[in-house]
Amino acid sequence: MGPLYPRTLARGGFEKEVRAIVAANPTRDSAVVPTEAETLLEQLTIFGTPEQARARLEPWYGAGAARPILFLRPNLTPKEIDFTLGAFRP
Repeated sequence: MGPLYPRTLARGGFEKEVRAIVAANPTRDSAVVPTEAETLLEQLTIFGTPEQARARLEPWYGAGAARPILFLRPNLTPKEIDFTLGAFRP
């Protein structure tokens, strides 16, 4: 995660969740979201099946988001990119 994101998230009220994520991911190659950090995942990310992702995006639009930014994980294949982007098409 580097030092910037944990500090920023902790200042945003997610200190307990950040500590849990750091503890659950001792190496840079791990990607574990422990149960006690799921609140962070729910509040800051969109995930799930395409239908779930679209449904999770709706509250953001309802709160006034006009252009949510989508970050894709690195090293996706073209097929995975198409699938992911397709999940957000109306």
